[in-house]
Amino acid sequence: MINKARLTVFFLVIGLLVSVPVVWATPSFHGPTGLITIPTADVVQSGQFNLGVFYYQDELSTVINGAPLPNLELGIGVWNRGRSLGYLNAKYQLVPETRDYPGIAVGGMDLSDSFGRRLYAVASKNLPEFGVRGHIGIQTPGDPLFAGISKVFNTVTISQPGQNSLALQTSLVAELNGDDLNVGLQLRISPNFVLHASYVGLESGLLGITYNGWF
Repeated sequence: MINKARLTVFFLVIGLLVSVPVVWATPSFHGPTGLITIPTADVVQSGQFNLGVFYYQDELSTVINGAPLPNLELGIGVWNRGRSLGYLNAKYQLVPETRDYPGIAVGGMDLSDSFGRRLYAVASKNLPEFGVRGHIGIQTPGDPLFAGISKVFNTVTISQPGQNSLALQTSLVAELNGDDLNVGLQLRISPNFVLHASYVGLESGLLGITYNGWF
């Protein structure tokens, strides 16, 4: 059951996230393209991939996603927390997001059940009237509901005479995954690289770096 105090904090955070656009697509901690720990309805495009390395509770984990077919995202992860070192993820985008309707995707995390298989369905929608992007989904087993929201917090351009300018873009992310409230910052330091700093369950720090590229 969702903790009422954490639910209250989550909606307070949402109250702060109302006026700026959305965050770019990057892998989540467990692999699927998403926020901190929850997946979104986004998938990598054909010929595209994303890669993430995370540090959580004194251990490293690595995830990578690719798209062998349109709308299908397949991923592998390496994390020394389960019965096997590696695990598999898959996500299929049933409906792409449009201006008026949300994108919808279904998928599974840790399909080999190394540390806990989960199946899910998720909807994602840009909300331009609030300047945010929202996500809501259901999963099984465990606490069935998850939700998240993200927005660009600020953009700083650093430039020097005779050199290319560097745009640093910071985004604030908040999500409710079952009973866990997670908050974090994502700093885009280049078109491809993003730095992650999150607070999982309001108890443990999570650091990461992700890369988006093309084959």
